[in-house]
Amino acid sequence: MKKRFIPFCLAFYSGAVFSASPGEWTVASEISKIFIEGGNDNPILTLELKNDPSDDYKPQDCKSHYLNADLSSDKGKALYSLVLALKLSGNPVSFTFSECFADRPKINQVRFE
Repeated sequence: MKKRFIPFCLAFYSGAVFSASPGEWTVASEISKIFIEGGNDNPILTLELKNDPSDDYKPQDCKSHYLNADLSSDKGKALYSLVLALKLSGNPVSFTFSECFADRPKINQVRFE
C-alpha cells in the first residue's frame, strides 16, 4: 500500500507546485525594457522582461511578451514609478495579470523581493 501511495502523493503535489494559471504571481525576472506608447489621451506603460513569463500566467487571449499598464489611471502611474525604481536597482520583479489590453497582458499587481 505504501509503495502506491507515495508516487500518487508526489504526482499530486508536483502538479500543484509546477502549474500556473492567470492571476497567480509570475516567476521573478529583471525588467529588460520600459517604454511608453499611446497618445496624450491614453498613455500606456509597456514592459519587456529578461525572462518572459510562461503563457500559463497570462489570460487566455493575450500571450504577448509585452506587458502593459494604463498610465491614465493613478494605479498605472504608481506601477510606473515602482517598475522604474526596480529597473534602476536591478531587482527582479513578479506580476499578476487581470485581463488583456489588446493582445497584451495587463499588469494587475507588482511585487519584488
